[in-house]
Amino acid sequence: SSRVLWTLAVTQFSQNIAMSKNGVLQLKNLKIFFSKVGGSSTSVREFVQSELKAFQETNAQLQIDVQESKAITAHPYIEGQYRNGRKFVIGLKNLPIEQVREQVNYLRSSAGVIRPIGSGKITKSPSIQGVWTPGMFAKSS
Repeated sequence: SSRVLWTLAVTQFSQNIAMSKNGVLQLKNLKIFFSKVGGSSTSVREFVQSELKAFQETNAQLQIDVQESKAITAHPYIEGQYRNGRKFVIGLKNLPIEQVREQVNYLRSSAGVIRPIGSGKITKSPSIQGVWTPGMFAKSS
């Protein structure tokens, strides 16, 4: 129960916030790829039929392309193209419609910038432990 409320709150929050630079959304183009008949595309087809029109109306500055594949084996994904030239692709295989909505909103609210996860440590004093060698702890006679 609390997880559902949290998910709804996060979804509503992410719909209201969009990453912009000087008032301009950074996502320029959103492409949605899915199969007409494939089972892994069921929720994406549902999203396109029921929610895409409203999403398009609230994001008029965004170009949205929908591409259907006749192949059964084609798995769904979305591709976001940003103003800085970067592209991000997110797979939607077998996701429920709530997560499809979250992923679309994630691309919409992202800035298209790759942020480093961690930084390499650079030090002026390298490790004094040294390199391990196979005979390191052998007793010398």
